[in-house]
Amino acid sequence: MADTRFGPSAGVTVSAHAAARWVERVEPHASVEHARATILASASVIAKAAAFGCETMLLGCGARLLLDGGNVVTVLAPGQGFNRCIQRRPGAQG
Repeated sequence: MADTRFGPSAGVTVSAHAAARWVERVEPHASVEHARATILASASVIAKAAAFGCETMLLGCGARLLLDGGNVVTVLAPGQGFNRCIQRRPGAQG
């Protein structure tokens, strides 16, 4: 099975799914590569949020990134609903 993740930047990876959702929900005319680069432009902040234990991160443009550690797994459009009932991993605090 092929790896669907893009390369790391500051310990952050962007899944192919997340890049595709960025194009679909935030910048419809952008390429997947542009979406990946745009998300990774915030890699240092994403890494800090992940280290702090955050599961989501709100960008200045209003898009919300859903995180699994340092992995950006999907993107929600500005104003898109978010179900807070996320199943936590065993041993997770909070």
